[in-house]
Amino acid sequence: MAPQGPIPEPNAASDHTIAAAPAPIAPAEHQLKSTVTNDRETPAARKLFTLVIPVDLEKGTVVLGYKKRGFGVGKYNGYGGKFEPSDPDLPSSACRELSEESTLSISPSSLLPIGILFLESIAPLSLPSPLPPPDPSSVDLQCYPATNNALPILEIHVYLAPLHLCTGTPVETDEMRPKTFSYLSHTPNHSTLLPAEPHYPPIPYSEMWSEASHWLTQLLCRLPPPISPPPQIEKILAPPYSFLHHVIFIGDISPNTHEWDPWERLYKSQLVTLESQDLGEWDEEKRGMWVEERRSERWWLGDGGRVGVWGD
Repeated sequence: MAPQGPIPEPNAASDHTIAAAPAPIAPAEHQLKSTVTNDRETPAARKLFTLVIPVDLEKGTVVLGYKKRGFGVGKYNGYGGKFEPSDPDLPSSACRELSEESTLSISPSSLLPIGILFLESIAPLSLPSPLPPPDPSSVDLQCYPATNNALPILEIHVYLAPLHLCTGTPVETDEMRPKTFSYLSHTPNHSTLLPAEPHYPPIPYSEMWSEASHWLTQLLCRLPPPISPPPQIEKILAPPYSFLHHVIFIGDISPNTHEWDPWERLYKSQLVTLESQDLGEWDEEKRGMWVEERRSERWWLGDGGRVGVWGD
C-alpha cells in the first residue's frame, strides 16, 4: 500500500489535497486544504491516491510490481498513484495508473472497489535524535512533538482488477517490474488447492509496505478458489466485503534508501470491515467524518488497534 511517486508538500501548487469533512467536494475541487495541527483538533488535509491489485481468479494469483525508482523504491506493491486533475473520477484514475505502470488496460466499470487506506504519519520530517527505540511498543509518543509535519493523510482507494477483464499482459516499465505471486499458499481456506505446476511464490509481505500484511491477507482469504470460467464481478466477494484501514506511522530509516522516511515503521493500525455497505456510498463527506472520528479518539494511544465492523 502505499502511494507511487514523490509526495509534494501540501502547500505546493501541484498538490491536489482535499479538505476533511463535513464539507463535501467534487473531484475537480481537490485544491482545498486544511491545517494539520499538533492537537489534532483541526481536520487534516487528505491527498487522494489509487491502488490496483491485478488478480487471476483462474490460477489463484496476483500480479505485484517491484518499484524501481521514486517513492517506495525497492518494495513490491500494487499499481497506482496520485489522482490528477484531468482524471474524471477515482476508477478512471486507477485505470490510467495501471496502464502507465504495467500496460494492462481495463475499463473503470470492471474494477472492483474493495477498500480505503488512510495512512497518517506522526513522525518528524527529518531524522530525530535520538532515534526511536527498535520496539514500536516501547515508543513514547511524547517524543514526537512534530505532529504538524506538513504531511497530509494519504487516502488510497484500493481496487481489484480481474485479469480476465483486462487487455494485454503486464510488462516491465520505467517504474515497475511485474511478478506473479500465489495467494493460495498462505490462506487457510485455499492451502489444499495449490496446483502442482506451475508453482508461484507466496506474496512477499516482508518486501511490501508494512500495512499490506494487515489488509491484503484479510482480502485474499475471501477470494473464491480458482475456478474457470471466473465468477461475475459482483460475485467475486460473496458475502460482500470491503474495508477501511487507518494506519499510524512513526518513521524510521528506510531499508532500501538508508535514509530517514516518515512513512516507515507502522506503529498501530485499525482495520474495520464493511460487511453490508457498498464503498460507493462513502462520499467525500462520509470518508472525512470517519477518519476524523478515529483521529479524535486517538485510538493509537490506547492498548492497540482493533478489528471490528463499522458501526459496532
